[in-house]
Amino acid sequence: MKTRLLIIIGIIFSGGFVIANAYADCDINYDWPDAPCMDQGYQQHQVNKWAEYYDYKGEQFMESKRTEMNNAIKSNQLMKWMDESIQNQNAWQYYYFSGQAPNPYPYSQEWEFEPISRDSPHSKMTPHNPFWYMPYLQWIYGITITAVVIGIIVLVWRNRK
Repeated sequence: MKTRLLIIIGIIFSGGFVIANAYADCDINYDWPDAPCMDQGYQQHQVNKWAEYYDYKGEQFMESKRTEMNNAIKSNQLMKWMDESIQNQNAWQYYYFSGQAPNPYPYSQEWEFEPISRDSPHSKMTPHNPFWYMPYLQWIYGITITAVVIGIIVLVWRNRK
């Protein structure tokens, strides 16, 4: 009886973990509090909101970040540059949604959107959304944890007999 109760508690706990993490909000963007949450994929209104980042940070800042980003791209260090600061990530995000920066993520899911642009707002591009930013990975973790917990409980239960 206790074993069945432990199995039920393990399933409920693990299921709650999965659900809580799969629907978690985006992290706070300390560089730009108005940054759109893009963890569920790209929606056009969120893409368009990145145009405000340029105005928020100013032309001088954004152009200096573009220069840094282009140097990182040329030296094949874009991911390293992006990981250096939230400002670099935000600048890349702006330039990526403007069609001026490549996607450095090797595993991605395609999303269609119209890039933000002050010059040509009607050009099309196909970006990629990194898989590990999606909640699917959290579901996989949750299911794995659930399977491990159930497996341990079953092994303990069988060894008691």
